[in-house]
Amino acid sequence: MYNTAASTLSILTVCLYVAGCNTSEQKIVTADTTEAIIKEHLIKANKELTLEEQLTIEAYIKRNGLEMESTSSGLRYRIIQQGTGDSINLGDKVTIAYRVYLLDGTLCYQTDSGQTLLVTVGQFDIPAGMHQALLSMQLGDKWQLLIPSHLAYGLTGDNNKIPMSSTLNVYIETINKSK
Repeated sequence: MYNTAASTLSILTVCLYVAGCNTSEQKIVTADTTEAIIKEHLIKANKELTLEEQLTIEAYIKRNGLEMESTSSGLRYRIIQQGTGDSINLGDKVTIAYRVYLLDGTLCYQTDSGQTLLVTVGQFDIPAGMHQALLSMQLGDKWQLLIPSHLAYGLTGDNNKIPMSSTLNVYIETINKSK
């Protein structure tokens, strides 16, 4: 997954070097021109990485025989257990239990047996994809989420257990809420 971006960056570097060394034709390369070229190549690399991640997620779903819904942002989810409690709103304090895995099955984080985590929906205490899911859940729900990297920890990972550009497989249960 990382080779595409690295290849694009390498090609960009070589092109800029060759363009700068061309002595048969004097070209004036301004900082604005260089910035525009770099921006164009970074956008292209980002699109390629996003497409590659989408294909990886689709292959994971197919390989595991899952039926999942998808949001416009790319978050995938399936309802394991439908709750009967209140819906969850932005700003609610919600008690959750969760397990976070990589797609290869590596367990990264979880609430311990019998323990929970209190989060405020919309704040930065969990990945954006989990907040997005919570806003569609109600108390008592148990969902499985496939969170693409742009809704998780992005290009850098979390500098601990989540590697760069990782899709997360999350099991989340909503337990309680308060305002």
